Amino acid sequence: MSSPTATVTAQPTRKSKHRRDDMQCNPLDGLCWKTSEVEESLAIVFHHVRDDALEAIDWYKSARRPKKLLAIYARTIAIGLFGAAAALPLIDPLITTVTIDSLWIALLIALAGGALALDRFLGGTSGWIRCMKTELQLRDELEAFELEWEFARAALQGNVPSCGQTAEFLQRAKAFASHVNTVVQTETNAWVEEFQTSVKQIDDALRSRASDIRDREDRRRGTPVFAVPIPQTPTPSQTNGITQEVSVP
Repeated sequence: MSSPTATVTAQPTRKSKHRRDDMQCNPLDGLCWKTSEVEESLAIVFHHVRDDALEAIDWYKSARRPKKLLAIYARTIAIGLFGAAAALPLIDPLITTVTIDSLWIALLIALAGGALALDRFLGGTSGWIRCMKTELQLRDELEAFELEWEFARAALQGNVPSCGQTAEFLQRAKAFASHVNTVVQTETNAWVEEFQTSVKQIDDALRSRASDIRDREDRRRGTPVFAVPIPQTPTPSQTNGITQEVSVP
């Protein structure tokens, strides 16, 4: 059996050097299962599934870079702001010319919390870890598939594969492609769930904040925001023993 590398090198490559926003679905064309062309067709199938896996690996490798930068910058800024907020009360007694207002400490803490919230909403840290884990998993699966494919080729000892052996090769390629798609789909579902959760948390926080602002405005304007007890009519048992004086003209 001829080497898959030598068979497919003459074919035009389908991979782009530039990162694309979405992974592409490459068609599987040019197959012929005549006895004289079985080896070439198997080589095309091999490179097709391998190129799809390499494209997914490259996509996750490129996607995790901006997430890594966001996570590092956001958490570094948050740590710096929290440290500054903690240091201001200690520095205040040492400075006699300037009085540090507590509002500045609250402002630093709020900015630090905003940096962490931005990282969480945009999926910086979680997306970086998720992309890195998916990339490593795809690399392991690709290496295992390539070795298994070469083991099967070595067992042929240069002979043309039979119909049953050809079916085994195709089944092995199908299982690998299906597993790659499953890994990508699992990561995508995790991203969707995380994004929806982050949006819901931010929406709930904004609603709660808006409600607190309305309550404070009502209190400032003097509008009661509490329940007023309704007077009840006294029962006959409550009026026993009470003497009413009636003036007779």
